[in-house]
Amino acid sequence: MVAGLAAAAVVGPIFGPKSQTVTIVTLSYNALAGSDVSDPITSGVVDIVTLDAANSGAPLANVGVQVTISFGDTCTALQSKIADLSGTLGKISFAQSTTGTVGTYSSVSIPTGAVAPCVIPAATTGTVASLPSGATLNFFSMKYQWVGSPTTNPGSWSFQAAV
Repeated sequence: MVAGLAAAAVVGPIFGPKSQTVTIVTLSYNALAGSDVSDPITSGVVDIVTLDAANSGAPLANVGVQVTISFGDTCTALQSKIADLSGTLGKISFAQSTTGTVGTYSSVSIPTGAVAPCVIPAATTGTVASLPSGATLNFFSMKYQWVGSPTTNPGSWSFQAAV
């Protein structure tokens, strides 16, 4: 032993290395005109947001999109300000698809909650049984309309793939 240095004794073989692949699902706005969040938008006009997905790995089960609405309002407050495509207050219309075409819309209630921003989990917006590898056009679509004024204007929408 050298003064100030400690020697380590090897007591067994190296365990590993173990390789690992990280699957990443990236969302992007669909290339069709009008597929992005409209800005500005007029109260009572239905907006459509359509997102494509790119899965870097093997098919992935139960993938959906978490939606965050950041306009200074809680989810409970947004229930009286946002309506689905048919005008039903407190709901947003969501569709998921892995076929390349927009899926069938379902009207989903905005959850109650006293925290801003309002986060709608993927389990609420809807998931697909299996997201294939590679690109999936029209994976997620959302239709909504503002029928009341948000607290913070302008605000923002965020979308994140989730399982």
